[in-house]
Amino acid sequence: MPYLTLQPADLVVLDLAGQVVAGERRPSIEHELHLRIYQQRPDVQAVVHTHSVYASAVAATRQSIPPILDVIVDAVGGEIPCAEYAPHGSSQLAQNCWAALGSNNAVLLANHGVVAVGADLEQAYTVSQIVENAAKVYLLSHLIGKPVMLAQEVVDYEKAFMQTEYGQGTNK
Repeated sequence: MPYLTLQPADLVVLDLAGQVVAGERRPSIEHELHLRIYQQRPDVQAVVHTHSVYASAVAATRQSIPPILDVIVDAVGGEIPCAEYAPHGSSQLAQNCWAALGSNNAVLLANHGVVAVGADLEQAYTVSQIVENAAKVYLLSHLIGKPVMLAQEVVDYEKAFMQTEYGQGTNK
């Protein structure tokens, strides 16, 4: 269905077993991909699946986006991996997505697009925007040289910093 014409009545709600619990339409062909993530990652309460231009361009090369920007580490958890190719809507795509996503917050889908996850819809959407920007920077950086990955110790520091020091928190 054209996204710009969607109405609330067009939305379909599934339970974690994949059964329709609300809505009159058929679920998206990618529902299994979403379900797999929700079933395996209790921390995830929102999944955003896009076909954004720059991230899809990188996915078409079947490459991951290395941690070349600290914001990639902060939002995604490190490298943005590229899942192995499988046809859209297939169980194999759901499996490949899950296997590549792991504990990170985003994954490229080979020759397809992007999946971003978060604790809520705002976070998942923000992650999808960060992935698109990271892909753009990654592609543009190749025009003037080879992008330099952050060292593993920097990635580890960034992850720890975001978990313990960053933000307002309740005990700071």
